[in-house]
This record gives sequence, structure tokens and C-alpha cells, in this order.
Amino acid sequence: MPEPVTLASCAFFGVRKDREPEKYYRLLLNDLAKKKGAARLVVATNDPTDFDPAIEVVLVTSIDEYRKRIWDVDDPDQEVVRLFDWSWRNTRLDEYQMPGLVSVYLAKSAITCELARRFGKIVWLDAGLLFSVVYDHRVPEVWEGYSQERLEHRLQPLAHESTSLFVAIPRQWRLFKNNRPHFHGLSYNDMARFARAAGTLPDDTYTAAGAMVLDAATAAQMETEMARDWRLMTEMGRCGTEENALSVFRWRNRLPGMDLKSWMALLTDVPPEQFERRI
Repeated sequence: MPEPVTLASCAFFGVRKDREPEKYYRLLLNDLAKKKGAARLVVATNDPTDFDPAIEVVLVTSIDEYRKRIWDVDDPDQEVVRLFDWSWRNTRLDEYQMPGLVSVYLAKSAITCELARRFGKIVWLDAGLLFSVVYDHRVPEVWEGYSQERLEHRLQPLAHESTSLFVAIPRQWRLFKNNRPHFHGLSYNDMARFARAAGTLPDDTYTAAGAMVLDAATAAQMETEMARDWRLMTEMGRCGTEENALSVFRWRNRLPGMDLKSWMALLTDVPPEQFERRI
């Protein structure tokens, strides 16, 4: 049997007050630690308190250190507000109300790349993905987490077979609405313009950054190209999240995507009908 591919994630505490009172991320990471089998689990975090001993911690003392690898500006929060402010609809977004989230998302992307280079290949699992998709960003009193059988016998074989694989969600054309904010602060037409500026054309899906298989070579390319693409986006007078830049990266390099419903079937025994309406 080949060595299991390393599982990797990150969890930054003190950012999202709406999720941390219920220990949103620790619950899922500790559940993953118990069900990961022989795989290594590496988690980058600013606070490893109450983590399962099976989790290998990469301590992050500065989010900005990683964010600057992709977006090196002096006051990112001010820039986020300015660049989201092109439409009043964006003022309702979490990223507008909590602009520090964008720095966290970009830091997470840089950390993903670093861990993939360090371990050769990783399966990246967003710390809160299962709660987000299955339970609509909540932590219910009774919940079902990861499945050890699926992680070992479905996810790991796929990870061994794949060079790099990204989870994708539908990109929908909507008549009369294509100039409204649609994907993390950018409109459908903005994303098409962004793609053209980056030398590519969009397909009919966006990249969901919460889940991927990433090898070292693609990670090195991703970090370099994300920094360039992020600059292109901000020069357009727009700002989004890492998913906007990762979508353009995947489009340009024609990297394979997997729909989120199929990805979740690799992780949990929760029946699809329980969460597919949220996808």
C-alpha cells in the first residue's frame, strides 16, 4: 500500500466571532484527527489549544507574513473596503463588514502552497467545510462528521491518482443580472473581464478553495500566478476572495475540477439529500 497523502488544513481564531463560540473549527479538526487513519494531519493555526494530539501543528504568528506573499499592501483592510465599495450590494458581504477576512483567505492560500511544497502533495480540507456545507454554517447539537472508511478508501485513492484537483461550483449566467455582484463581490461579467486580463477564458464553474488535491509543482506555480492575478483584479478596481483568483488560475491552466457534491461523498456518510440543496 502506498503511503497516505498528507491531509492539511488551517484554523485562525479571533477572526470570525460568529463561528468560534461553538468551537466550529476545533470540533471538525479533532473529528478528522480521530478518523484520518494512517494519514498525517497538519494544521496551520494561531492557537492550537485543545487540538487532538494526532494533529501536527504549524504555528502561525503573523497572518500578514503569508498574506503579503500574494498581496503586499500597507493597509489591506482599507483597500478591501475601497475595492468592494463599487456596489452597495457588496456592503452586505462578510468580507466588507469584516475586511480582515480577505487577508486570512490569502494567507490560507499561501500556507496551502507552502505545505504542498513541504510534503510533496496534500489533500487540503478547509477546517469548517463540513459544517458549512452540511449544516449551513452551524454546529448542531447532534451532527455527523467525517467517515474513516470514505477517507481511507475513497479520498486517498483519488489523491494518489491525481496530480492536482480542485473542487468546483457552478458559474451561472443570468439575464439582466450579469453586472451585479455575483461571486465574492465581482459580477459575472467582471469575472469574464478578469479572465481575459489574465490571458484566459472562463468555463462554467468557479473554484471552491475549501478543498483540493495539490502537488508541489502546481503549488509553486499557484502562488506565483495568484499574486499576479490578484494585482490584475485590484487594478480593475475590484476585490474578492482567494476563490476569484483561484478560479482564474484553474481556468488558465485547465486543471481538473470536481463538483462539491461528489467531493463531500469522499468525506462523510451524511446522505447527499441532506446537504445538496445548499450547493
